Amino acid sequence: MEPIEFSETLRRVLGHAREEAARLRHEHVGTEHLLFALLQDHDADDGATRAVALVALDTLGVDRTKLIHVLEQTMGGSRTTSSQEQLAYTSRARAVLEHAVAEARLLKHDTVRTEHLLLGLLREDRGVAAQILLDHGITFDKARAEVVRLG
Repeated sequence: MEPIEFSETLRRVLGHAREEAARLRHEHVGTEHLLFALLQDHDADDGATRAVALVALDTLGVDRTKLIHVLEQTMGGSRTTSSQEQLAYTSRARAVLEHAVAEARLLKHDTVRTEHLLLGLLREDRGVAAQILLDHGITFDKARAEVVRLG
């Protein structure tokens, strides 16, 4: 199977997730950090290059500001100190990335992008991010249908 690369936007989101986990002094990068970074990626939200994941969420009626607030409340902070370089992904976050790669392949895309990350977050349905998305009415099937529709 051919290796598949992450888009520049997705790499930026992953870096922001790691930064957020470090800022909160968390020991690992979890699904909640991935979703938070995805929702906060304003660089991907600038007109023509707008991230498909954000368009899909907007089309599905998600109040991103409300989701960000819920995530901030959920994540909190801890007493541990970690440098950004030392932070590993939780097993669920690693599974999300594996799901994202699988979704990109299923959709016959040559790069893994933010929409695949969104689908991966939802496929890992026991993760914090999926639970928050589900609580806001976003299911895997709804998100996937919207991603496919957006092309």
